[in-house]
Amino acid sequence: MPSTLTVGSSADCDVVLTVPSVSGRHCRLSREGDAAFLEDLGSRNGTYVNGTRLEGPARVVVTAADAVHLGSHRLDVGPLLERLADGPAAEDPRLLDFTGDAMVIGRVAGNDLVIDLPTVSSRHARLLRSGEGIFVEDLGSSNGTYVDGRRIAEPTALGPGSILSLGSAPFRLSDASWRPAVVDSFEWRGGPTASPIAPAVAVLIAGTLAAAMAPLAAPAGPARLFALAIAAMAVGAVDALAAAILRPPTGIGRDPAGWRTAGAVATLGLVQAAFLWLPVRGLGGVQGRGVAAVAVVFLAVMAGAAVSFAASRLVPGSRRARSATVAGLVVAAGLLGGFAPAASDLPAAVRPALGISPVRWAFEGLMLAGPSGEGGGPAERYFPAATDRMGLPADCAALALGAFGLAVLAATRRPDGAPAQPSSLTA
Repeated sequence: MPSTLTVGSSADCDVVLTVPSVSGRHCRLSREGDAAFLEDLGSRNGTYVNGTRLEGPARVVVTAADAVHLGSHRLDVGPLLERLADGPAAEDPRLLDFTGDAMVIGRVAGNDLVIDLPTVSSRHARLLRSGEGIFVEDLGSSNGTYVDGRRIAEPTALGPGSILSLGSAPFRLSDASWRPAVVDSFEWRGGPTASPIAPAVAVLIAGTLAAAMAPLAAPAGPARLFALAIAAMAVGAVDALAAAILRPPTGIGRDPAGWRTAGAVATLGLVQAAFLWLPVRGLGGVQGRGVAAVAVVFLAVMAGAAVSFAASRLVPGSRRARSATVAGLVVAAGLLGGFAPAASDLPAAVRPALGISPVRWAFEGLMLAGPSGEGGGPAERYFPAATDRMGLPADCAALALGAFGLAVLAATRRPDGAPAQPSSLTA
């Protein structure tokens, strides 16, 4: 792994320049063999080589003859290149034991493995086991995560001989890390670089088909609509579980890939909503406003996905424990769904508890999307207009706001990750 020098106005940089045009962490010089590379670190005023601004993560080879500017400040790179050339030889990688399912590595307390080195960020990277394969994911570190000298931007498979570098600190997984591990729920056994795509797709297909069968097995009428509401929430939860297998959540706000994953889940949820709705309509579920009913089902799918996403971020333990938690939350939402007992049969003191259940909102919304609509009909039995009815717009708003609120809460919290594993770091 190359030696590096970080340049900026912050006191923790290797080269400190107290110049107005220089950002706190402005740029980085790195040595790889006989070549020196320069990259910008998201500076405010830019890094220029011979008048050309470096864009994004681009790196360029620099020599002492190149004109380098940090904003308007001319940087004399000659002495810095000499420091890199005279720097210590690359250190031997240290051994890292990884025997669990997931491990977050960083410089501060609270990570599963704490490495107190200057090039390691507070939360630097995550190791994840999928079957017998091990993947590493950068968590937005300042100095980057490298696999065999190449900086990674997406989860990347490690091999038994791979060198994992956190900034300029090299590590190698110990032999014990590659022993076959107990396969957790939804894991797929494969080769040493097994992809998580196969188990994610298997979970997605199996979960969607199983949930779609529930409304078809229920009697026509309110029972079928109630089963559809539960199925929609369950499908959304399965979507989020499958997405977590493909890409463990690291926070949407600081991870562009997280936004892409969220968009993919939403698009898939819309397709699944139509898939769940059409058989119910064909078998005599709801014959009224189809668009409104599909919208309610879609929002219930999103609410289920948000519940599952929140559990993956906030619930400690393994994937199996989180999956069990999500299943329990879906069951609890069903018990508070307003079907058995109906809302009108519950004591007045208990009825407010129905207001926390996405299934209750979806069930009422589907009842009101039928031909009787707001005027009465079966909906009056379960959600009397005078006491318990929210109305179709309010049901949709509750589903949307509940899903959005859970997603924001989860995205702004640090994931607890798996319980700290007995990991060691030796020279």
